Amino acid sequence: MKGLGGWVRYLGTLALAIAGLGVLGVLRAEQEQAPVPTQADLQARSGVPVEVDEVRRGGLSRTVRLYGTIEGERQAEIVVPSPNVLQRVHVEVGDTVRAHQQLATMRDVALSPLGFRLGPLKAQHEAAQADLARIETLHAQGGVTDQQVEHTRAMANAAQADYEAALATIHIESPIAGVVTRIDFREGELVPNDRPLMQVADIDQVALELMAESTDVARIHEGQEVEVTCGALPGRVFRGEVVERSMGAYPVINQFRVRVAIGNPEHAMLPGYPVQAEVEIDSGDDALVVPRGAVFDGEDGPAVWRVADDGTAALCPVELSVSTDDEHAVVGALAAGDRVVTLGGDRIPADGTRLIVVVD
Repeated sequence: MKGLGGWVRYLGTLALAIAGLGVLGVLRAEQEQAPVPTQADLQARSGVPVEVDEVRRGGLSRTVRLYGTIEGERQAEIVVPSPNVLQRVHVEVGDTVRAHQQLATMRDVALSPLGFRLGPLKAQHEAAQADLARIETLHAQGGVTDQQVEHTRAMANAAQADYEAALATIHIESPIAGVVTRIDFREGELVPNDRPLMQVADIDQVALELMAESTDVARIHEGQEVEVTCGALPGRVFRGEVVERSMGAYPVINQFRVRVAIGNPEHAMLPGYPVQAEVEIDSGDDALVVPRGAVFDGEDGPAVWRVADDGTAALCPVELSVSTDDEHAVVGALAAGDRVVTLGGDRIPADGTRLIVVVD
């Protein structure tokens, strides 16, 4: 009986073990079917801790610093029509010149379209003009026909055009009135036609071309005052004003050209001077201003998380206006006094997430 009893106890123990394993299997299956809650689930139930600040209404301004190079209000790079030797320079750097004033004379080797030198072309031009005068006199007396007069006049005009074309390659004139600011060659040197012989610029008033970011250019307008400083003239501040603002951005760099005019009666500012310009831009006194930390890059552009009346997060897209190191002036579905998330917004998964405001 003892042997039989031992077998009974052994079988009973085995049955209990099998039953226990079954219970464990059921429990494990239930646990595997129930998803483990994520941090987002826990935050959705209890709330995401955030810091907030209020939207204010008022003005926001900042100084934009831009860089550029001075140029004459009008300036011209004087280029010879064809390569030639510089025979004589008639001006010096700093001289004031008139429009069409002769600046230099090139050696008499220039060719006209017909292939003649200047001397023969001048003689041919003078002879053609004399023939025309004679024929017109005879025509007035009835001695020649209209056709003869027209033929002689055409020949005289062609000779004059050849002479003037050759003359323009030898007598180099200024296309504008201004000051000779640079002479790049000396007498006796060969001047190519792909490099300037000299520069003439109107520097009574100089110009400055700047490139502004798209976020700033909307707040820059014609007539706006600009402060300009130059490393070559330390301690001096020049006043200019915006005279032109492009209405389209340059490709690739996505920046806008801004042209500034600066009075320069002393001729202190010279073409080529690198300068720094400061322009103050503002948002106006009725702008909506939010802390800089409230704005983030959403899927469709800049946005903020607004704290709704029920304490949940509401996504609010905005457009940026003026920005400083601490604040943004924005346009969007906000009102003065609204609370926006300034810290912890990166943990908000979606609209409607419950918020726990820890700092207000």
